[in-house]
Amino acid sequence: MRNGQTIVGFLRPMGKLEELQQLAKTGVTSFAVELMPRTTRAQSMDALSSMGTICGYKAVIMAADTLPRIFPMLTTAAGTITPGRVLIIGAGVAGLQAIATARRLAQSLPRMNMRPAAKEQVQVWATL
Repeated sequence: MRNGQTIVGFLRPMGKLEELQQLAKTGVTSFAVELMPRTTRAQSMDALSSMGTICGYKAVIMAADTLPRIFPMLTTAAGTITPGRVLIIGAGVAGLQAIATARRLAQSLPRMNMRPAAKEQVQVWATL
């Protein structure tokens, strides 16, 4: 690293204080994307929400792959296979994406969250 360089990325400023102090001594300008405010105005630069969305999606896909039964209800010549049951705990960014992904794959979807503010968002997904 040299004076005048600019670094933008996940820098873990709370966990790597010594490394950041070393960067500052060399004259490097650094921006930690994980410290970007999570507001509507900064949404296009919010790296944590986009990562949370991917994590919520991937969690349901990995669960579907791991379970011994299939998620969607299927009607076959041998009969009807009932859908898998999915429980999503939490309705943050990752939780809302997990709910949406599970709804696309399964019929039965109980959900819960500790934050009253998330209730409205969960109810929107429940009606889709």
